[in-house]
Amino acid sequence: MKKIKVSAMILAACMAVCGLPVHVNAEKIEESSGGSQLEMMYEEKQAEVQAEMEQFQQKAEAQQGANAAYAEIEEAMTVNPGAEENVYAEEYAGAYINDNNTLVVCVTAEDMARDIDANVINELSGEAAQQAQDVIAGDIEYKVVEHSYNELAGIQDEIADTYEKLYPAYEEGTPEYELLSTMTGVGLDEEKNVVTVGIDELSEQKINNFVSIFGEYDCIEFE
Repeated sequence: MKKIKVSAMILAACMAVCGLPVHVNAEKIEESSGGSQLEMMYEEKQAEVQAEMEQFQQKAEAQQGANAAYAEIEEAMTVNPGAEENVYAEEYAGAYINDNNTLVVCVTAEDMARDIDANVINELSGEAAQQAQDVIAGDIEYKVVEHSYNELAGIQDEIADTYEKLYPAYEEGTPEYELLSTMTGVGLDEEKNVVTVGIDELSEQKINNFVSIFGEYDCIEFE
């Protein structure tokens, strides 16, 4: 049987891709394992890499379209540009792109979903808008939630304003100072439809202190 010779370069590349130590003598590997088998492994790994690259490209294109759609919807839902509060339509609750690169639009009423489909799509134009239109017409999802974006943003601002006013008022050693000095931030999670409050060394006592200082909200998640 004729022996197939595989170059040291192919063997080294194959060993690197497959996680084999490259310093191993390629000739010994070739003699003991068979050059054709190593070449086959190399080609299979190359095929896997190519498939992953194509999948990545598809995801990138999908995300690009979802981002374009997100921008179009955000602009369409803005009713008070430059305002400090009630910036968006009251039934709008934000949007996000999920792990499948699908745009998810949150609304507090199903009628708003129909309005977005009917009105936003009809106003799209241009290349970026066409990408957005393809996403909106196909992969967009609507999720009915309890709290609007305006409501959550208002609560977020209330907490931030109260924090700035009260933080200098409490001395070290008090329960209030222990809470305020360990608060790390206030955010807005559109996917969960909540306001997030970050607290170092979170405990039940600190949560109770938060409620006593800021009030009780049904849309807060402590982190």
